[in-house]
Amino acid sequence: MEKDYLRISSTVLVSLLFGLALVLVNSWFNQPGVEEVVPRSTYLMVMIALFFIDTVAFIFMQLYFIYDRRQFSNCILSLAFLSCLIYFVKTVIIIQQIIEGRLTSSVVQNDIAIYYLFRQMSLCILIFLALVNKVSENTKQRNLFSKKMTLCISLFFVFGGPIVAHILSSHYES
Repeated sequence: MEKDYLRISSTVLVSLLFGLALVLVNSWFNQPGVEEVVPRSTYLMVMIALFFIDTVAFIFMQLYFIYDRRQFSNCILSLAFLSCLIYFVKTVIIIQQIIEGRLTSSVVQNDIAIYYLFRQMSLCILIFLALVNKVSENTKQRNLFSKKMTLCISLFFVFGGPIVAHILSSHYES
């Protein structure tokens, strides 16, 4: 057990150091006088590619849960990818509005930042719930953290998060 923990912690440490090195190299070679123009359609293509990746992950996690219903954490992970899909759909709709010229760039960037923030928060919370559920499955502590309670919390973050993000965005009419 300690050997696995040491291996996981060393992998995380190496990943963090590699990420830090990439950030430093990127900022070192970035010249402030040179401005690169990225076409607006590039954002849409990236969103659609991520949409399909999350769709495939959602479907396969759900199929794996259907195959082995004892591992409820796979259902929670599939809900995490479903929540990402909901945020991606809303982001693609927002990006289409800037391409069509309906909204200003600053409003669209603000809305995209709101949806990315909520997407990341819901993804992290749902992955944490899946991890807690997996640990409680392994230790047989079902009384403390039941499947129904986990499912209710997960569904709240899957459907409640996008509603709150929509309320905070510029599309909500007060």
